[in-house]
Amino acid sequence: MAGPDRVELARRAYEGGRLASAGGRALLLAPLPALALGCGCQPRTTLVAGALFLAAAAFCFWRGGDYRRGAVPGIAAGIVPLLAPSVCQAACTHGCRPEMMALMPLACGAGGLAGGLLLAFLAPRPTEGVRPFMVACVLAMLGGAVGCLAYGAAGLAILVAGLSIGALPRLAARRA
Repeated sequence: MAGPDRVELARRAYEGGRLASAGGRALLLAPLPALALGCGCQPRTTLVAGALFLAAAAFCFWRGGDYRRGAVPGIAAGIVPLLAPSVCQAACTHGCRPEMMALMPLACGAGGLAGGLLLAFLAPRPTEGVRPFMVACVLAMLGGAVGCLAYGAAGLAILVAGLSIGALPRLAARRA
């Protein structure tokens, strides 16, 4: 076997190992979309949003560097808005009036605000490089979308607004 062939095999093995490791880490997040499904969220939107969230997390872990630096804070910030509407809906299905279900998008906003505050404290500063901060924001939004997209465009818009307002302190730090 010639030298370049061994180098190519080693490179493939290395990248395959990194991809397997990233996929394993992303699979650890698989119960989160399943929890949203179990709480009565719309199956189609929850599965699509969950698949995008897991794929984006796997990509960031596989890619490494700035992507990985932003992935963990983004996932942590996305878990809060992912769980907030699911938990509220699970609580309301056992005796809440139908009018209470109309308040579920507010759970998306509250979860988004809490997730945005987590972004403000956990995400890398934009002055350290824009990419890790943007990766954190995208993963937080994708994670929150798993729980909030079930409430339509209004739920998603309220989630984005909450994340944006919560992350403002970190964005303001870039100006300072």
